[in-house]
Amino acid sequence: MDYRDYIVRDAKVCGGEPVLKGTRVTLRTVLASLAEGSTASEIQKEFPSVSDEHVKAAIALGATRALENPWQNSEISYDEHLVAFIDILGFKKIIEDAESDLARARHIIANLSGTLRQISEVVPRYFPGPISVRMFSDCVVVSCALDHLNDMLYELAFMQWAMAHSGFFVRGGIVTGKHFENDLMIFSHGLVEAFEFEREKAIYPRIVVDPAVAEKVKGFIEPDYRCRVEAASLLEKAPDGLLFVDYLEFAKAFSESKWQGDYMRDHRDQILQQIRKNLDRPRIVDKYRWLAEYHNEKFKAFFSESDWGYPSAERFPPCNVPEGCRSHEDVRQAVWIDIDKEFPGFRDYVISGTCGIS
Repeated sequence: MDYRDYIVRDAKVCGGEPVLKGTRVTLRTVLASLAEGSTASEIQKEFPSVSDEHVKAAIALGATRALENPWQNSEISYDEHLVAFIDILGFKKIIEDAESDLARARHIIANLSGTLRQISEVVPRYFPGPISVRMFSDCVVVSCALDHLNDMLYELAFMQWAMAHSGFFVRGGIVTGKHFENDLMIFSHGLVEAFEFEREKAIYPRIVVDPAVAEKVKGFIEPDYRCRVEAASLLEKAPDGLLFVDYLEFAKAFSESKWQGDYMRDHRDQILQQIRKNLDRPRIVDKYRWLAEYHNEKFKAFFSESDWGYPSAERFPPCNVPEGCRSHEDVRQAVWIDIDKEFPGFRDYVISGTCGIS
């Protein structure tokens, strides 16, 4: 069997990644499934367009790759991609704190690894287009073809939501630029641009979106038949005029109502934990002050006092409130961050400038 009869690559299809001929299923997806122990029939059940010959060709190419590079220089695709650079805040301190505590180190590794695995598995379940997620040290690189912008927004919002839920807050930037990657390397002007954009513009725990990218956001994101939202609703404008990924709006749109209140309470607790860890580090506190104000703005959008305006509200509260809450004031106590209490004298010692989302 000549695998080239069944595996092709085209710069216009899936960003130039090798795909199974006649499908949009990438070679990488099939090889990853095989590596995890999936059988050919299981792969075909998940991707009906994949034939027995496709799977055999993928296996043959996988074996060839172990011996030589099957793609010649002329076939290497170095095209425009969407590229995001994500930085995990406080990662150096996280590692230093775990240096003398093996149990804590194992917990952090397991937590972070599990979160990244969830990120890498959930989105492809809904969107077959290839989105690459790579982590090294405290950085995560996410990339995909230009025609998968809405998928990328979903991926980044889900990533930030899942990371925050696990106690890791991030900042980043998304741009377009020429990009190449394989199993061994990343060669990318887009990554350089994304890194510079993140360093100069993000500042706070947010993923900022280059204006040239934002203006192309249109249509809907529809991971399954139960949920459909406008892609642009996952973008929010900050007072400094920059658009950023609104991951709390994502959490509201794509999670069951009964979990929304509990997630917001957990989000508040994670922010407070970081604030109290860093009260002696004004630059870090500045970042979490911004995040606290973003959190409070979403509280006002999600939980309206008018939602309690019916006689049985105390017995049967709105479905999206945290468990145990029987009034709007209960919800406020559970979710709201008291800025004056948590940042005493903040304006006296803040260094990095004006913050705020409102």
